[in-house]
Amino acid sequence: VKKGDGVKVSFEIKSKDYAGFKLFRSSGNILNYYNISNFVKGKSFTDKKLTKGKKYFYMIKAYDKSGNISQSRVLEIKLKDI
Repeated sequence: VKKGDGVKVSFEIKSKDYAGFKLFRSSGNILNYYNISNFVKGKSFTDKKLTKGKKYFYMIKAYDKSGNISQSRVLEIKLKDI
């Protein structure tokens, strides 16, 4: 979702064992993902370091209380308005 001068990435998770997530982003032809958030206990993060007209790819790694990781599918966003 566009939010101010950035993009708010949020998700739903039904696990009662959920502990938090890290958000990863790529913006190149070779999908090298970089961690753009610290460990977040909530379920959303606003990415403000974006360039108009560029494509971005996001991936979420969610952690449970035992440290197990679930990875999301990749979400592609092309910025026209930012």
